[in-house]
Amino acid sequence: MAAADPVGATHHGAPKRSWLTGGEGRAWLEDLALPTQAREQVTIGLAMVDAVGAQMDPLDRELRAYSRHQVGCRALQAHYGIGPLTSVTILAELGDAGRFSS
Repeated sequence: MAAADPVGATHHGAPKRSWLTGGEGRAWLEDLALPTQAREQVTIGLAMVDAVGAQMDPLDRELRAYSRHQVGCRALQAHYGIGPLTSVTILAELGDAGRFSS
């Protein structure tokens, strides 16, 4: 769920880093010299990332568990590039597969 710059630090000369929301990235952000307003933006951005993560983690676990037990999801995952979450998405978009002849 990490974006290239989820907290907007690149506006203040920081290089783009995909790992900013992890432990090492957060430590790096703490040591980064930023103006007060930028520091507040970083703090708010990380709080938003944490809040979304707290909501997404249980949903992610539930969808992955569903894909393990749903026959259609398991069949879709036999195809290259289709994993648990993609299979659930395809199944949800497809709807009742019984309407197809094959």
